[in-house]
Amino acid sequence: MNRLARRIQLGHRADAPHYSAAQQLAEQAHRERSARAVRTALRRQEPVALVTPRWSCPQAFLEDVSLELAVSEPGMGCRTVNLRPLQGRHPVACWQFLLRILAQLSATQGGVTALPTVAERRGFRQVVEDLLERADERNRADVALLAHGAEHLPVEVAEDLLEAWEAYGARHPAHRRCVLLLGGTVNAPALREFEGRLVELADFGPVETAEVLGRMVGPRLAGQVSTVAGFTGGMPALVEAVGRSARHDRHLARDEEALLGTVGALGDEIRGAVDIIASDHRLAARLDLLLPGEPLPTEPDLDQGLLTAGLARRIPHHGGDLVCIRAPAIGALVG
Repeated sequence: MNRLARRIQLGHRADAPHYSAAQQLAEQAHRERSARAVRTALRRQEPVALVTPRWSCPQAFLEDVSLELAVSEPGMGCRTVNLRPLQGRHPVACWQFLLRILAQLSATQGGVTALPTVAERRGFRQVVEDLLERADERNRADVALLAHGAEHLPVEVAEDLLEAWEAYGARHPAHRRCVLLLGGTVNAPALREFEGRLVELADFGPVETAEVLGRMVGPRLAGQVSTVAGFTGGMPALVEAVGRSARHDRHLARDEEALLGTVGALGDEIRGAVDIIASDHRLAARLDLLLPGEPLPTEPDLDQGLLTAGLARRIPHHGGDLVCIRAPAIGALVG
């Protein structure tokens, strides 16, 4: 188990209580709690390691965080970036991509920062440090780089980026203008040694899910979202898929079969994840136990695989964390 996985390892208590479905909903960690934790850390100039479960829609989450920080007092400037385009790219291409993003932290409105072309790791680290120093000098307010998709960063590129950022921080121990949020899956190599404040990106809670769906479908259908909200379990990608379909069709599907028809390619992705889990008979048996929807005491060795696959979620509880299927829709797709 890697270092990051150990930091968020599930606690196991054999005597953890068995909760009803209603109690389970009450104990879910809401997405706003994750947002508050991120905003608080960034305002304090604490780097953040954001664990983004599969289908958690981190781009939308970070855009909301960025907006909140921009309009707060004192305001904070943020640059949000998805690192997915770097998947499989040569390190030289990754270096130039990241340098262009970092240059935007210090660029004046409409201005363009000339960038050197780097050809080796030491040169990349040096230019990163130079750009951070420039951003520190030029900005009157604090700035943050909110990057997600860290699992797509080549290991050596991530190492050099974090080393340069740490060197910049060491030169400004009292106060620095630039702070980094790096988000990725729990098995992202780039997060293994990142000493940022650990925050797990939670799914929407029940009330949040209904509010998001209500905004998406409009006032005419908003009164019908409660049943649908429960079906999605607050899983962001499912919420978005159902909401988009309802807005397009001007109709909100109600029964299980019709709802499954609205999730499109996402349903195929979930079935693919289930197929992979099914190849391990122990994980398949554990998933079968979770399908009815009742939370169970954690089994860390098994549950970590289901969490990484995006099929289960933790339920924090003072008596020991529980685990449950992430959404009733997953059980319907498996069936």
